[in-house]
Amino acid sequence: MTPLTRVALVCLPGRLSIWLRFGRPLWEDAPEHRTRSVYFPPGAIFARVEGRADGRQQLAVLRAAGPGERVACLDGIAPGAQLLLHATTPARTAQVLNAIATIEAQHIAPEDVSEDYWCVLHQRLLAGIAPPVYTAAEHTAAVRRRNLLS
Repeated sequence: MTPLTRVALVCLPGRLSIWLRFGRPLWEDAPEHRTRSVYFPPGAIFARVEGRADGRQQLAVLRAAGPGERVACLDGIAPGAQLLLHATTPARTAQVLNAIATIEAQHIAPEDVSEDYWCVLHQRLLAGIAPPVYTAAEHTAAVRRRNLLS
């Protein structure tokens, strides 16, 4: 049996909200009224956004890891996931959300975007450099490369 990555999502009005911005979970369950969990297979890319009542916001783009792969231990994600991008300020989070919107405007699903793009975007955010634009041509090349390697 392939292990799945469980991501806890929460909605506590006026306090904390954790949701998926994108990703294709295999399934989900809702053990309580204000919480639910979604499950991803190894290799799946997804984005989790956390918003707090005090205005703090953070966004993480993650890759569900397979057996034996290194993972970052993050609250609400079991057993962990590979961290491709982590925006921890409202300004950086807004930049990432804009990048995601630009990708979606090209009719590209963000979960299909190259892992390399998310890592480069993360580094650019940290360096204070303008984020790179992910183009349809770059996406086509990434898909072809992925197909060759599989």
